[in-house]
Amino acid sequence: MSEEKIVQYRSLPKVIFRVREQGKLVIYIDGVFDIRHEGYDEYVELARGLGHTLVVGVKPDDLASLKGVDVPYNTQAKRVKQMASYESVDVVTALPPLGNYSIPEYRIKVFSHLLPSAYAIMSRDAYLKEKKACVAAVPGISLLLLVGNPKTTSSTELRRIIR
Repeated sequence: MSEEKIVQYRSLPKVIFRVREQGKLVIYIDGVFDIRHEGYDEYVELARGLGHTLVVGVKPDDLASLKGVDVPYNTQAKRVKQMASYESVDVVTALPPLGNYSIPEYRIKVFSHLLPSAYAIMSRDAYLKEKKACVAAVPGISLLLLVGNPKTTSSTELRRIIR
């Protein structure tokens, strides 16, 4: 069942358009989503409660590796399957490689390609200011701030596992 949730990146705009055409809200979140922990669980659940369809973009290995040594721990393919296993996630896609884009250019490219109703991020996100600017650069997308207090992040979990 979770395999059915996985949609190719280039096909995803059609899926999102069909949902939005019905007057429904498509909420988009993205991340590395390396090692499942309660912080991801909270992020997914909060985002899910904001709309009709929750779309998750799983960042590519080249972008994830910018977080530091030993990241990501799991391949993008494994991370996509992990996110598809969430009951509250409707659609998951593997985002394309970063390539020669800057991170802001990459975000704008992804937002422009997918055109969800809204992009949801945690209010304490380290890149909140940059992400707000990227969303503002793409007409028709709203930014939704999620307030939560997860106790762990994948980076802290990974350090705990490695030690």
